[in-house]
Amino acid sequence: MRFEYEITDDDYISASLLYYKLTPGRARLRRVSYLVLSGLLLITVAEVDNGNPWSPVILLMIGFWRILMVLPIFFPQRWLSRLYRGLDLEGKKFVAELNDSGIKATGEFWSWHVPWASISLKGENDELFLFCPRNAMFVFSKRYLNSEQQQELRRLSGLHLDAGL
Repeated sequence: MRFEYEITDDDYISASLLYYKLTPGRARLRRVSYLVLSGLLLITVAEVDNGNPWSPVILLMIGFWRILMVLPIFFPQRWLSRLYRGLDLEGKKFVAELNDSGIKATGEFWSWHVPWASISLKGENDELFLFCPRNAMFVFSKRYLNSEQQQELRRLSGLHLDAGL
């Protein structure tokens, strides 16, 4: 199966929210806890350190910054939209070829070939399909696929249940 697609801002945000929804809660909690605890530790060290006069200021700033890194969890759309702009995906066209061996996606400057077995996270919502091998994310909006192609994609990927709906 072969089709062309783009990844819009809305697609990226929807895929990222689906990714977080499918990610085990324990992993998210661990990430948030790490950021907050490391920030608090740096703030505490800054208060205790009496050596260099600049070290408490620097440690305080880093500590507060680490804690502020948790804020995107409360405002994900805004943060994800900003990330999307930095990825330079707007207007870029990709070609996907899917078969029994995996996904082959080609862009203007990049090409990926990923076997189905290496995709650790698979999901679907009303708008798109999401496939995540290690350190990557494939987002296929359903507006580029007819219903037969969607069924074929579910069959190829082993995505039999509508995970995320």
